Amino acid sequence: MGRKMTLSLKFLIAAILCLLFAVLFGYTLRMIETFHRFSFMEVIIFGTIEIFMLKIAPIALLLIGLVMKVLKK
Repeated sequence: MGRKMTLSLKFLIAAILCLLFAVLFGYTLRMIETFHRFSFMEVIIFGTIEIFMLKIAPIALLLIGLVMKVLKK
C-alpha cells in the first residue's frame, strides 16, 4: 500500500512538472514573439529559459513513462 502511494505521488509530481514546463514554454514563446517590446537582455534571459526547458521536458516525460511502466506491473 505504501509503495503504491509513493508511485502515484511521483507520477503526480512528474505530471505537475510537465504542465509547468508547458505553460512556461508557451509563455516564453509569446514573449519572444513580441521581443520588440523588451530589451535585448530580457530576450537573452527568456531564450536561456527556453533552452533549459527544452532539455528538461523530455526528462520529465521519460520519468512519467517509467512511472507508468512500474504502475502496470
